[in-house]
Amino acid sequence: MIEDIHLDEDAREALALKKVFTREVRSEDGRLFSRQVEPYKSDFGGVIVTYNPIESAQSRSGSDCKARAEHAKDLSTEDLIQSLTMGVTKIGVWTIDTDGSSMEWDQRFAEIVGLGEIPTPATQAEFANYIFDEDRAEFDQRIAAVPEDGSPQEFELRYCPPSKETIWLQLRCARVENPGGAVIVGIIADITERKGDRERSEFMMRELDHRVKNLLAIILSIAEISARSNSDIETYKADFRERLESMARIHNLLSQTQWAGSDMFALVEGETLSLAPKDSVSLEGPSLQICPTAAQSLAMFIHELTANALKHGALSSEAGRVSVSWKRTEDRDGRLRLSWEETGGPKVSEPSSEGFGGKVINRIVKRQLDAEVETEWRSDGMRLTAWIPLSNIEALSKPDASDV
Repeated sequence: MIEDIHLDEDAREALALKKVFTREVRSEDGRLFSRQVEPYKSDFGGVIVTYNPIESAQSRSGSDCKARAEHAKDLSTEDLIQSLTMGVTKIGVWTIDTDGSSMEWDQRFAEIVGLGEIPTPATQAEFANYIFDEDRAEFDQRIAAVPEDGSPQEFELRYCPPSKETIWLQLRCARVENPGGAVIVGIIADITERKGDRERSEFMMRELDHRVKNLLAIILSIAEISARSNSDIETYKADFRERLESMARIHNLLSQTQWAGSDMFALVEGETLSLAPKDSVSLEGPSLQICPTAAQSLAMFIHELTANALKHGALSSEAGRVSVSWKRTEDRDGRLRLSWEETGGPKVSEPSSEGFGGKVINRIVKRQLDAEVETEWRSDGMRLTAWIPLSNIEALSKPDASDV
């Protein structure tokens, strides 16, 4: 009946700052009240909310306020439950006799844990029946510790009631002395979403750490091999820069899909056309999603083939052309047949020493992707064919640590 839109906000502030908050509020019939929110005195985590007509609030002296604070210490269990429920949203309240023979909970508790069909009072064992086996012992120990040493307890557990999926619960409880004897009073909250957010954050941090280390290892490898493959510093700088730019392009493609994978056509197109004229390259192949690790390896592979064609192969001539095609095959439980064919360029022959491109083929495509590679040094241009197991390159439906 009282319009009190700031109650939750003041309750949180009172708990956080350990201070009393007073505010004027109005009821539906227009009467003014002085509302006071003060932290509960026993470290239980709730607040005591008091409403008084404004006339009465104005006439109270300092001694009256002190008397009200003293009275709060003698609140009954029912008053305490009402204060906790009003002071904190989305939280259920429960009580247990110190011997565990009787347990009661409010409607909000029943909705959170999915025990609406179990009447109260129930026993502690009836509630604990749906606690995960791994968490049951801790629950019993925590509840037993409250009457033994009087210390408040706070803990988390997994709960699987018959009418709901498994949820994570956070419980907090303390001993309260009532005229009829001591009882354990507690609050409960569903923290499943918060727990999931925390686990996802931890997973992403592990993934980020793994990817950064992997990225640094690749850069170091590129730097070392590039240095051994070039005799002058300017050529080294140019080649190293191009290879880093290749890594940046594939990283951008993977970021667009939140590291779920990359489309094969976009990958090949990005690496070839970043260096070669568009009208000198033709691409043909079906749509295929490549997992992150394979995408990085294939991007380096295509980049090196393109760079080599520009320096020594077909793309070093205006009339030269490169054709890249890929298709699925059914042999050996399914493989990708990737073909790179150069025509119209200068006459080529097999190199006498292995350059960076050869190292990419041997160290990355063959070793990491378990590919079989066949290279033909024909007079009218180089032709390369790679057979890669589809199981090593196809993306999963969701990002996975093994793909990084």
